[in-house]
Amino acid sequence: MLNGASPVKPKAQLDLEKIAAADPRIEFVARALCRARGIDPDFVGFPYPPGEPVWETFIIEARDLIAGDDAAEAWLARHPGRKGPPD
Repeated sequence: MLNGASPVKPKAQLDLEKIAAADPRIEFVARALCRARGIDPDFVGFPYPPGEPVWETFIIEARDLIAGDDAAEAWLARHPGRKGPPD
């Protein structure tokens, strides 16, 4: 940091923030994943991203869970009367 400027975030961190901003459910699910593992979602510290809350480490997993759920709901909407996809 020079002259009080904020530290530059790595591109990977910026990409995660864009993913989380794309759908508000992602943060909700990422925080729930933390709580399910007994982790404070707002904890900031090693070994998690420096200066970022721990829930951000679960953004990809949360996005994938939501995508799977969305796909299942879309399938059921296209196939009314069925309980689930064929085995």
